[in-house]
Amino acid sequence: FSWPWKPEKVGAIFVRAYPDSAAITLNGKPVPNQSGIFSGIFGGGTLISDLFPRTYSLALSAQGYDAWHENVSVLPSFVTELKYAVLVPQAANPVAGVAPSGTAPTAQNFWLAGGEPIMETPTGAIVWQGKTIGYGTVVAESADITEAVVKNAADTYSLYYFNNGSSTALSAIFAANGVSSASVTNIVVNPGDANEIVVGTNTRISLFDTAAGTFTAIDRAPAGTTLGVPLAASAGALAWTRGTTGGAGTSTVVVYDRFAQTIATSTSGLPGRTIQLAWVKPGLLGVLQSNGALYLYDTGSGQFQKLADTVTYFAATSDGSLIAALERASLEIFSFTSTQTYHRFNLPDAADATQVAWYGDADHLFVDYPNHVAFLDLDDLTLANFTTVANLAAATTPLYDAATNILYFLNPAHALVRMNFPS
Repeated sequence: FSWPWKPEKVGAIFVRAYPDSAAITLNGKPVPNQSGIFSGIFGGGTLISDLFPRTYSLALSAQGYDAWHENVSVLPSFVTELKYAVLVPQAANPVAGVAPSGTAPTAQNFWLAGGEPIMETPTGAIVWQGKTIGYGTVVAESADITEAVVKNAADTYSLYYFNNGSSTALSAIFAANGVSSASVTNIVVNPGDANEIVVGTNTRISLFDTAAGTFTAIDRAPAGTTLGVPLAASAGALAWTRGTTGGAGTSTVVVYDRFAQTIATSTSGLPGRTIQLAWVKPGLLGVLQSNGALYLYDTGSGQFQKLADTVTYFAATSDGSLIAALERASLEIFSFTSTQTYHRFNLPDAADATQVAWYGDADHLFVDYPNHVAFLDLDDLTLANFTTVANLAAATTPLYDAATNILYFLNPAHALVRMNFPS
């Protein structure tokens, strides 16, 4: 070595594994798991210290889970953090208690209401907790598991009450108020008030108060426009679009304040037709157009901000801090709280991906494909752990419940199963 010799400053790796009992190796050598020892200091993780600056191979393993590995760069006097190293369960289990007694939990579709599964059997029966509550499709449900709107094969709507097992025929109420069932394009239960049902058609948006029995039109399409199918609902506001007819068309955003009972319309329109509309957080809407352009709409200022192009689907975290934009060739992650946070992943077969859903820690995403679901770690820049977590029955959509950290899906045999992720 050359003289004078100067010692290298060392760094460290902090890793928090899920499950926290996972075995840890660094460059193939076992590392003591400190989760139980330093849970109060390091939040349940393990600190691997006194590491010379270089790239290390870190691996985690636990019985019943797929192995996890990552190449981690250590810098002088710096702790490289991996706070959400989630191992994927190797197996899913049948969902008990949903199918009628003595029958297998096979389905052709399913939904979640307040984290509880509702399934449609191969014969078209809609079953909840082993009881048939109707026939057809669940088109809307309340978050508190008090009611669900069911549409049958004849386009007839009914409202089922979970608490007492009774039903109300909605189509007759619609017709009495000038809305034919065949014209309904969207139905949503108010997330903040299960008594309020929003009924949308191409020409009218109405509020049906099931407790008071009132049916009130809050918007009608002006001449030369139609009301968009996507409808975004929050506890305090509703949003939809008015689209001009003819030519390429434009879309104008309409926001209804539930408390003030007022309507505000954007002063400018967006090119094309709106295909997805969702609240990112209070006062901020995500608006996806048919040309692939994704916009943010600030309801306070009435201004649009273009976020990305060639987008096919988007999803925001529950706190509105991050938004994932699934594009034809990649996936982009945007942050609303940090200018330093930005990710772009060139996912395998990105053009085939259909949608994404945020995992509970907001550091992972489920990526849905036509026949499988993959799991993405935002810290996994090389996609070393981007693996299939579930194989799906054709033309079905998995659903993730963040409150319980469970992924529900129909496997290739159409059995309704659940995958419990480590907490």
